[in-house]
Amino acid sequence: MVAIPAEARHLFRGRDFAHLAAINSDGSPQVSAVWVDLDGDLVIINTTEGLVKTRNMRANPRVGVSIVGQSNPYESVQIQGKSSTSPITALTKASTSSPGATSERTRSLIGSPASNG
Repeated sequence: MVAIPAEARHLFRGRDFAHLAAINSDGSPQVSAVWVDLDGDLVIINTTEGLVKTRNMRANPRVGVSIVGQSNPYESVQIQGKSSTSPITALTKASTSSPGATSERTRSLIGSPASNG
């Protein structure tokens, strides 16, 4: 696994939105704006059971994540890797501020950063 550069880690810990690209069952791309965080060099995304992105990640774990800094739109990181999903008991900054947050939350970990912008 390639490490996320130290100078880019703040993008994952701030208020910047990332975009998660997953693959629909028909092979077409499916993209969702998501909050992200880091656990070491793994990207964390919280989602809810039953959503298209969660079903897609379970069916085909190959994903891409792109994040662009709001304060500097020329600063970005792109990651390609495989996701693994598991239930969570605690909610992160993104889901605690989301209206209608439920206990059916799933944590997805994505590894293997491929390129940095």
